[in-house]
Amino acid sequence: EFELIVVQSPDPNLLFALLNHEPGHVAALLQLHQIAVQTGQLERASDLLERALYSFEQAYHPTFVQTWLRGAARLSYQLPQNQPFFRALHLHMVALGRRGCVHAALAAATLLLSLDHDDPTHALLWADVLALRAKDHQTLLSLNAVLSQRAARLPGWLLSLAFAKRAVEQQADATVAQQRVATANSSATQQLRETLLAFPQLLPAALQASGAANLAQTNLAARWGARLLTERTNSALEHLAVLYFERAHDLWSGAREVRWLMDEAEHCLKLLDAPEEGASARLLLEECTTRVHAWYPPGGVDYYRGVEFAALLSEQVVIPQEEEPEPNQPPPQPPPPPPEVAAAAHVEHLEGDDDFLSRLAALHVNTEAFDERVAEMERVLSQGAAPALRQVIVLRLKNLGEQLTQHHLAIDALMTDSVGDAAREALRQLSRRVDGLCMRVDALGAPE
Repeated sequence: EFELIVVQSPDPNLLFALLNHEPGHVAALLQLHQIAVQTGQLERASDLLERALYSFEQAYHPTFVQTWLRGAARLSYQLPQNQPFFRALHLHMVALGRRGCVHAALAAATLLLSLDHDDPTHALLWADVLALRAKDHQTLLSLNAVLSQRAARLPGWLLSLAFAKRAVEQQADATVAQQRVATANSSATQQLRETLLAFPQLLPAALQASGAANLAQTNLAARWGARLLTERTNSALEHLAVLYFERAHDLWSGAREVRWLMDEAEHCLKLLDAPEEGASARLLLEECTTRVHAWYPPGGVDYYRGVEFAALLSEQVVIPQEEEPEPNQPPPQPPPPPPEVAAAAHVEHLEGDDDFLSRLAALHVNTEAFDERVAEMERVLSQGAAPALRQVIVLRLKNLGEQLTQHHLAIDALMTDSVGDAAREALRQLSRRVDGLCMRVDALGAPE
């Protein structure tokens, strides 16, 4: 019944009515959580999400939690019954990160990844950034050891891996940390060089995200693009690069991090242009390019676009080519006027004081709103509602009938002796329209 409500009704009040009848309806709770997030009601969103998670907790097998914490529990995302749980846990991870609880968010990400190593909710796109923010670099290295085959395809993950290795090396050697220098043969430096050669679009994106704009950095980005960004790009790869720096731009905006990126990019350019010493670098570039092209063919489509778990902040709705209007088609009709404007058109030709006309216009607006609500319920019931959903709608119909009665009394209260003939006729038409709505409500609420 939930899918029917979503398809047929944009009204969240209907979802709240369903929750009043079924407080643990997970799908309705998750849908309302998203609505609350989009409207800035973060406290309500948190409450709705916690209620959804509590509903899942009540359904746990007695041994599930301990098995899950050991990393031995498995759930298949391919089963539709499991998908709401994955979605709820992913939203919980994102909500924790938004509130600054990065350690808890990282724990939620690792639990989510342990259930299905195929990462159906793209938790890997969050886990690396959460680990860096929590300064839990060993967890990131451990996750990479387990999920390296899948994580190696993510450019942001590899960049975070270099960041984590560098932090671990600096912690192990206080001298390196004080000198702010990474040795040429360190694991972090090698990781960064290989990542930049495999995914060259990361360097311009990193410099742009960090706010670097001096002449040396601009010149480096231009030389880097001329040397390594000469082929057609892949939309999915560009999506991943933008997504990573939307979430991690502040981690790479420090002076030491920008200097490290620039130094290693300069070193790569010098090696690639060196006649003899650069042979190994050019071979590495060829191997990386071949591997990346197998994952992301040049000119490939962005299969991350529109995916809830990997959405960009800057994504815009684009009309597909096949949906654009034909040249010979007439121009689209303007949208209908707002209810207040339409109501004003009904009363502008009538005589009476301002208070009477404003009350009459308000009655017109309310009547239009009642008509839309009745029509919405008619559409839902015409599709064949489930018994539980029908019971919810019947309760709403009873409440709507009481509201229509009060509306009818408000119309009658305006029908005084001082009202002119034209205004009296307008009130009669309005009253007859409300009578018709009452008959429709009675017909909908009648037992089958």
